[in-house]
Amino acid sequence: REIRSLTDEDRERLIVAMHTMTRVSQDEGWERYGEAYRDWNHFVKQHLDLTSGRDCDHLHDGLGFLTGHVALANEFERALQAVDSSVACPYWDFTSTGMVL
Repeated sequence: REIRSLTDEDRERLIVAMHTMTRVSQDEGWERYGEAYRDWNHFVKQHLDLTSGRDCDHLHDGLGFLTGHVALANEFERALQAVDSSVACPYWDFTSTGMVL
């Protein structure tokens, strides 16, 4: 759902799931939530690994932008849903406010 259409309860559940990912380690998360769980540091490291090459940014250069970010978003959503199955990654519809910018 579009991020501005989330109910207060939806937004709270999303924030709690994200907060859990920041404080529960990978190993502890696997025990509690199963194989799909990833902690926050996993995504930070993955993003850095894909973008910090001196001669190539695999995540932002060329065709890697769309496919790389979709893959990360899918993995992130699966990790959120391991914590709370009712949560989904919201999207931002920039077309509704794009002209304001």
